[in-house]
Amino acid sequence: MKRSRILVLLTSAALVLTACTSTPDGADGPSASIAEVTDQATLDKLVEIAQEEGRVVWYTSVPSERAQQIADMFTDEYDIEVMVQRSGGNDILQRYLLEKEAKRVQNDVLTISDPAAFINLQKENDLTCFKPRNFADVPTYAKDADGCWISTRTNAMVMAYNTEQVTEPPAGWGDIVNPRFSGDLAYVDPNFSSGSLIVTAGLANDLSWDWFDKLKATKPFVVKSNNQLMETVVLGERSVAAFVNSTYVAEAKAKAQPVDWVFPEDGVYLVAAPSAVVSGAPNPAAGKLLADFLLTEEVQQLMIEDGNYAAVEGMAPPVGQPAIEDLNVLDIDYNKIAEDGESIRDQFNSLIGSGN
Repeated sequence: MKRSRILVLLTSAALVLTACTSTPDGADGPSASIAEVTDQATLDKLVEIAQEEGRVVWYTSVPSERAQQIADMFTDEYDIEVMVQRSGGNDILQRYLLEKEAKRVQNDVLTISDPAAFINLQKENDLTCFKPRNFADVPTYAKDADGCWISTRTNAMVMAYNTEQVTEPPAGWGDIVNPRFSGDLAYVDPNFSSGSLIVTAGLANDLSWDWFDKLKATKPFVVKSNNQLMETVVLGERSVAAFVNSTYVAEAKAKAQPVDWVFPEDGVYLVAAPSAVVSGAPNPAAGKLLADFLLTEEVQQLMIEDGNYAAVEGMAPPVGQPAIEDLNVLDIDYNKIAEDGESIRDQFNSLIGSGN
């Protein structure tokens, strides 16, 4: 049986592009008519075409070990090789864009935590619309109505604090900019993190840029990533994270590190982490099949185990985290972020400054 394998992601602009071994799925391609899995016969036909292609290339920001496990599960299920190329979301996206510009797309499925990026790709006709079996079970805010992109997990943006240093943690967004946290806050830079850009845009919309004036008065320590943010809080260099992906807090808590989370009482931002089959994919049927597989119960359970909320409704929340229906969920306008992302970054930079 074929096995999946991880390839090293090339981050240099001087990419070595290998020739595609399959024919892209144009208007007359064998899987072009399968835009939705409606029944077992449709799925069987998709599997047949995908197995003829024989492999699928997955560009993903899912952590390496978990991505490899999912790839192996897919190979075991369908006897189709998965070539996983894993890196940070921005690096993954830039590689795809470079390949697209060179007209040598190597990728079939793209998975990054940046819905706004997918909206922009959709505007450029860079995505193949496809509805997997569980499409109807994904909430409206976490998918494109036509299936051009669909969330594979949902990340809760929570506050975090060092339990050895903080006895009265912040209650929410209004409280965290209280002068009592001056010198104690860390914030992820929206110039480097799509999740931070989404939350920054949400806060600017919901609380206005005046909130950032108050944040500035606390002299926040701006870092470039969730990893750096959690390290900063765990080590006590700053005692409170203004927000962080809950999966990082879950991981730290599982290691018995001195941290805990706060789900803000005045609202939680839930950030969708989509996947999509790209236009011109060399293995389009296998790409669609992998997109379908990512929403199966088996894969969704793995997402929950990692501290994410499942993309499909009706599954249990991650351990120690409240059910989504028990949260005060704040709306996110991904279309506005797709249009105004640069101006949001500029405004943040003018008020707070870029990261360390």
